[in-house]
Amino acid sequence: HDPSVFPKATSQGFHLVLAGHLHGGQFVFHERNGLLYPGAWFFTWNGPANTGGHTNSLIIKSQSHNVGIGTVTPTERLEVAGGSILAQTGANLLIAQPIDATGGESDGGDLDFTAGDDVRVERNLDVSSTTKGGGGSIAVRAGVDRAGGVKIGGELVVTGDMIAHGSADESGGYDGGDIELRAFGPVTVTGGIRAVGGTPDGGGGFVTFDSSDNVVGRVSALDGDLTINSVIDVHGPTVGTIDATGRGGDVDLFVGRDGTVAGSMDVSGSDGGGDVTAMVGRTLSFNAIVNARGTVTDGSGGSVSLESGRGTLGSLTVTRTLDVSATNGAAGNVSLKGCGLTLAPGLTVDARTGRSNQAPRIDLVTASTMSIGASGSYRADPLGRVLLGHP
Repeated sequence: HDPSVFPKATSQGFHLVLAGHLHGGQFVFHERNGLLYPGAWFFTWNGPANTGGHTNSLIIKSQSHNVGIGTVTPTERLEVAGGSILAQTGANLLIAQPIDATGGESDGGDLDFTAGDDVRVERNLDVSSTTKGGGGSIAVRAGVDRAGGVKIGGELVVTGDMIAHGSADESGGYDGGDIELRAFGPVTVTGGIRAVGGTPDGGGGFVTFDSSDNVVGRVSALDGDLTINSVIDVHGPTVGTIDATGRGGDVDLFVGRDGTVAGSMDVSGSDGGGDVTAMVGRTLSFNAIVNARGTVTDGSGGSVSLESGRGTLGSLTVTRTLDVSATNGAAGNVSLKGCGLTLAPGLTVDARTGRSNQAPRIDLVTASTMSIGASGSYRADPLGRVLLGHP
């Protein structure tokens, strides 16, 4: 907006500034040598563009207008080569173009998107490292009223894949990156989420879904539903040695109102399985397969903790396999809590380990009715327990 920011931006490492218009140049009579007149007689930098070399950083800000990335040329790809993109708007944000922020010889890039109202991500975002680096970060936030907006809260919809792999390296693998998807309102995710650790010892990444207003103990107008039907893969290496193993990543779900989760989650790792945690304001229907195994001999089991009814009465339903087992490592654990608990027929909850002194735990807790379907399998071998807590 103000050309005087150009030198300041350059000194801070930013080489591209997008402006709605250039001050002093509201009236343009002619262009000469890349400058617009008569504004150029009074203001330095007054022209349609100012070039200072290549860039791997991009900042886009709008107080009250919608922002679209790739809406004109959606078949093209925006590349920032391991750099960063920050986009903030007070209205709606649409990402309709793939964004490649992969790093070579370094970590992956950083993508940070914030909107006062709704956000739609329709194409793939990639912040992986191709060599000698960890995965970068992706953060998308909708309904952030301090950024502006014409309504209270907002909706986040993600149909494109998000990728933040760490690279493999002979001297040591690199960790997967961080992916955060948040809204003060409903969140819907159908694209794949992947942040895999690189072999031989890179850990899996961290994924956060959040449709809450960040205040526990109640359900408010800013608490939205969370709907996921996706492949979520943040596993560490599947094989390892005594000196080279990597842990599985973590998946955290903070659900403001009701949650419906389907698909699969892989947080397994050679050093140990990762953690899957869900904190839900009202009801949760959990229909995703979870693999949180320790995949080598001494790898520990991971953990699964699902709790509904944290803001108001709400039940928990689980229908697919939860596996936190270990071959011969430390025990994993599973905790399922709700104001009403329903476990589907044929459900498998596996917390076994071959280590003879371990006591895995499976806790099934409800303040209301509990329904355990026929032909299920709940294993806490060798010295563990399956706890049923209910009125």
